[in-house]
Amino acid sequence: MSKRGIRQEYTRDQKIQLWETMVLTYIQDGLVTINDIKSQGEKAADLLNNSQQAFIQFLERPCNKQDKITEFINSFNKFSEEFPDLRKDDQTKDELLSRVETLSNSLWAITEQRKEESLQEIQNLAKGGWSDVEMKQTVKNMANLIEIEIKRFSVIYQIINGMEPPIELDAEIMTKRMIERGVQSYDGETKSSPVLNQVIVSLVSKLDELFAKHTNKGED
Repeated sequence: MSKRGIRQEYTRDQKIQLWETMVLTYIQDGLVTINDIKSQGEKAADLLNNSQQAFIQFLERPCNKQDKITEFINSFNKFSEEFPDLRKDDQTKDELLSRVETLSNSLWAITEQRKEESLQEIQNLAKGGWSDVEMKQTVKNMANLIEIEIKRFSVIYQIINGMEPPIELDAEIMTKRMIERGVQSYDGETKSSPVLNQVIVSLVSKLDELFAKHTNKGED
């Protein structure tokens, strides 16, 4: 195995061995990562279903709206039984309408409160917990796929130029460092991964630098 940046002459058999080893590793690592992505997808589906069921249970939590309606009906019926002649009285009608409005306002207040609680619960489910963990794992899996392609490129470069690329190309290490520094795995507003974006930009920049060096050497 050559050292980074140090040229070495390879025999035909050595180049064949490098190529065959690369192809085997490429297939094996690719299958492992794809299976990991498949397993993660199934796990995420189960977790999402669990979250959905938990939210449905939250929506079905006890509510005292019916108690207030029942209390109003019982009060009205009791009044009607005790004072049937007052049902047609204008003041009684006004009082009844006032109580109906009060009941309506009370029911709407309960509805609005439950709506706010439900929206807050959605935010709680979206933040932290399993979704963040799975998103980080998704980013790592994507970085693994990129790394597999980088390793293939490095071997092809090594066979053609007789040495490994003179610059560090490691998507896995860059991804791990960025996640440890707190770079977002996924941005819900932009629907993208800041970590992967930075990794790709860095790799493309390094590859451009590498190709530029070879271009300059060719011109010289």
